[in-house]
Parts: sequence; C-alpha cells; structure tokens
Amino acid sequence: MCGIIGYVGGSDVANTVVEGMKRLEYRGYDSYGFCAFRNNSHFLYKDIGIVSQNPRLAGIVHTLNGDFISGIGHTRWATHGEVSKENAHPQHDKAQRVFVVHNGTVENSPSELLDTQFIVQQLQLKTVFHFAQVDSKDRYATKLSSSDIPITAEDHLNLVHSVLDKLEGDNSFLVSFAKLPDLIFCASKGSSSLLVTDNGYVSSDSYAIAGKAKEAKRIKNSVVCLSSEGIVHSVKLSNNSIVTESVPQDTINSEPLGQHHMLNEIKEQYSLIEDMGNYPMYHPPFRPERLHLIGCGSSYYAAMWAKVWFEELAKIPTKVTYGSEAINVTLKDPKETKIYITQSGETKDIVRASCHDKSDEVFVVTNQPFSQLGNSFFNTIDIGANLEQGVAATKTFTLTCYALWELAWHWSSKENELKVLDYQDALAEGIKYVLDREQAVATIAKMIAQYDNALFLGRHWDYPIALEGALKLKEVSYIHAEGMPAAEMKHGPIALVDEKTPSIFTVTGSFDIDTIISNMREVKSRKGEVFAVVSPVNYDRVKKVADWTFRTHETCEVAMEPLAANVVLQLLAYHVAVKKGLNPDRPRNLAKSVTV
Repeated sequence: MCGIIGYVGGSDVANTVVEGMKRLEYRGYDSYGFCAFRNNSHFLYKDIGIVSQNPRLAGIVHTLNGDFISGIGHTRWATHGEVSKENAHPQHDKAQRVFVVHNGTVENSPSELLDTQFIVQQLQLKTVFHFAQVDSKDRYATKLSSSDIPITAEDHLNLVHSVLDKLEGDNSFLVSFAKLPDLIFCASKGSSSLLVTDNGYVSSDSYAIAGKAKEAKRIKNSVVCLSSEGIVHSVKLSNNSIVTESVPQDTINSEPLGQHHMLNEIKEQYSLIEDMGNYPMYHPPFRPERLHLIGCGSSYYAAMWAKVWFEELAKIPTKVTYGSEAINVTLKDPKETKIYITQSGETKDIVRASCHDKSDEVFVVTNQPFSQLGNSFFNTIDIGANLEQGVAATKTFTLTCYALWELAWHWSSKENELKVLDYQDALAEGIKYVLDREQAVATIAKMIAQYDNALFLGRHWDYPIALEGALKLKEVSYIHAEGMPAAEMKHGPIALVDEKTPSIFTVTGSFDIDTIISNMREVKSRKGEVFAVVSPVNYDRVKKVADWTFRTHETCEVAMEPLAANVVLQLLAYHVAVKKGLNPDRPRNLAKSVTV
C-alpha cells in the first residue's frame, strides 16, 4: 500500500527522494512527506493529496540542493488514523531526533496510537534503556541529552532490531536518526520486504529505483544499516538469506501522456497484444492433474474466466479461491497445482497463501517479474503489460486472462491444431474495433453516470466479465454496482430492479441466448433499462429487446470475444468517472499494491 523511498548519497538528495515518491504515488496517495538530513540539521515537509499535483513542491526542493547527505520519503495509504498532515510520514519524536517512514500494520500497537508513532515511541524507550546501561555507574540514567549519548551505527542497528523483534504483523520501515545523517536503518518483518542497493538506495518498489542500480538486495526479516556504499551492518530475525534481484532499467513518467493513465492503458492493450507474437512464448514444464487458481480483486475474476478454458480446452479440473481465503482451506489436495495470480507480485494475501509452497511446484502469473513473488518461484509467467500506473486494473486484467488462456492452450490436446497467433490477432482486432468506437461508449456513459446503482450480468465465460465490469465501475465512479450470473438475478437481486437501476449485459458466443433474452425481458417488465455489449452472432435478437447496444467485432475465435467486450466496460467506467468530474487514476480509498 504505502510507498517507501530512501537515499544516502549527498548528491541532490531532496530531488532524488521526491522523484522516487512520485513514482510511488500509485501505491498510496492520500498524503505524503519527506525529510532530508545533513550535519546538525534537517528539513521536514508533509502534506495531504498527491505528490505530483503540488505546484509548490518543485520550488521547495530547488532550495534544498545544498549539502544534505540523506533523505527518506513516503506516500501514504491510510490504514490507521485519518488523512492529515499530522498523520503523514515521516513520523518523529517531539525532539525531532528519530524519524520513521512505515508500511504495514503493527498488530500489537495500542489503539490510541498510530502504528508508526508506536514504532517511534518504542525506539525512544529502547534508546533510553540501552544507553542507561552503557556505563556501569548509570551516569546516563540521570542526565540524558543528545550530546551525552555515544553514537555508533551498531548500537542503533541493535536498537532498531530489538524494536522490530517485538512488533507483530507484516511491517517494513526506515529509521533515520538526526545524529547519524549519513545512515538509514532499514527493517522488515513477516511478508513485507525492502529493496536495498549498493549505491545508497532503498525502496519498497523496484520501479521507484529503476535505472538507479542494476540489482538490489531484498531485505526480509532483517535490519540493515545503509550508507552511500550499500549495507555496512546487518542483523537477521531468522535464517533467511538475503537475495539479490535485478532492478528494472526503464524509468517511468509519473505524469500521464494525455488526460489520464487509465485511458492510456486501456488504449495500450491493442499494441501489447499485437506485439506479443514478437516475444518467446512461455512453455510450462509439466501438465497438472488438477489446478487451483488463487487471486484477489481483478486477478480473482481473471482466474474465474480462465477456469472455463482450463476445463473446456485443457480438460483439467480447476477450482478458484480468493487469496485472503486460501489460508483457510482445510482439505489439501496433493495432486493439485496452484497458480498464484498477482499484478504487483507482492499482494499480502497471496504472499501469505504461498509461503509454504516449493519454488518449482507452483506457478506465479504477474506483471512484476522483479517482485517478491516473481523472484520467489521458478515458474513465473510475466504477462508483459509494462507498468500500470492507473489504480484500476485494465491492461493487466486483459493480459492476465490471455496468459492463463495460453497456458490452457499449451495443456490442451489441440496445441498443434489451434494457431495461437490467430487468437492474438483476433483479440487485437477486437480491441481495436472497440477503441475506434470509443465515442459510442462515451455516449452510453453519459446515461449511466445519472444512476446511483447498476447491475452487471453475464453467463458462462461472460459471468466473470460482468463481475470485472461491476468492479471497474464502482472503483472509479463510486456507483454501487453488482455483478452476477444473468439467471441468478431472479433469485433475489431482481428486487433491486426499477427505473433507477440499469442492467448491463455482456453477451458473447451463441450459448443459451434464449435464456439471456428472457432475463432481459424480466428487467424490462420491471421498468429497468437494459444496456448490452453483444457479439455479432446475437446482435439482431438482442437489439430488439435492449434499450442500448454496443456490437463487438466479429471473430471466429470465440474465446477472445469476452476480453474484447470487457474493453467496452473499461471505457464505460472511465467515461462515467470523467463525466462525474472524478479522477479515475486515483480513486478514493484505493491503492495499486495491496500489501496490508
């Protein structure tokens, strides 16, 4: 959730930290702050809102291009305490000697304290206790001042370690001591981790330090002391080894090209699919007997969609579980193969669910191959969507679905009969067809924007698309939306249907069309409006019933039709949000990477 960045170097420290914060703001953006340190002084700045939207910040940073030695920064997604300057990070003690930026949840923190303030408090207490014991005469116990305390890096490392050891939960944080401006103490525990380079950078996200170093050490269940030359001291909570990982070299632009990242990323899907044939195809090393797909949010819906194809195409029995519920599964099947699906590669619920799995026995499908999970398992599949900066999943959903479909294709008996490039071309053409008709979707969006509620319905492989469409609309427009199987509507949810609640149907393929049309008529008979995203084979019949229709591209590859139809729902959610004057890139209360 929250983003953490730190730098020890002495070269343009403040600007380096703030630029890292801009790269991190998609992880949390309700408030932010940074602190730069030099000998005998420091500069602290905190504010609410989005880093890149503060016009004053560049001028402030420009004035700080002096002899600062180190800095720490943070972008916040509030887990405890309201959004305010006071609650923004870095948090510090009253004397401003100890500064902390933190990501995670301290489960044994008192309810009246912010988690990060609890860490600061514990560091204060440990400091007093430790240095009161330094001299056998207890001369420090009677008069403790900043000038009395002997400053050594190893002393402070042990202090941070003793605090970390007592914390419960998954946490990572950076500690800067005003008396040690040339060092940053980096701590992590549980599933949380940090990336530390040999040239003075530390971050919770590899893209925040992209291009700054070729590789970084992933710090887990450890405390390290970072200088401009890398780690100088370390202590571990457990016997886990520090793993070296590659750091992406392509830098990112935190400002969208155009109005919003979300629209750019919806449109980028066409070129991503079209270019896929230029890259080597992943070949799975074995065929599973049974599959267990595990994901959260959009990744869970991608798993639901893929289940259809693992069973229909590959003939492999498949079940799907939410990541947060996977740890509660009591009956373990030794013959099932798990596929963990995570856009960020560090989703806490997925990390927890996978912590006891062996590297070569499971698959990970992710957009971040350099992430914690991407580097933890041998069979990691990179969906190749490039960095997605809009918080709502768009291109990552589509490419996750396609990567899973391609696995089903590999495991099918028809691998040599079905031409995978034909499916890529069909999907690319289907997406382009939708994008070329964006204005038609925008027209429908003006009508949907007037409502406070909406139902999304579909059958078979369109059912997960309905769920994903409902999620997109509620995420970026704050319209309450529910997705469900079309026929399930009459088992309760039809009570919600009236002239103020539209029903949005996704209808691809030719299966069970009579039942779907019957469902539409049930809505119409209760004064509900029907909007339909429909494939050409069903268009003429659906048009006679629906109030508004969007016809998708005709393709002989039916598996790709739902994914093209989903792009219509993505555009719909985007344009509804814009019509309502909302920022679809930064929806309220959300963050891109869910690590708590």
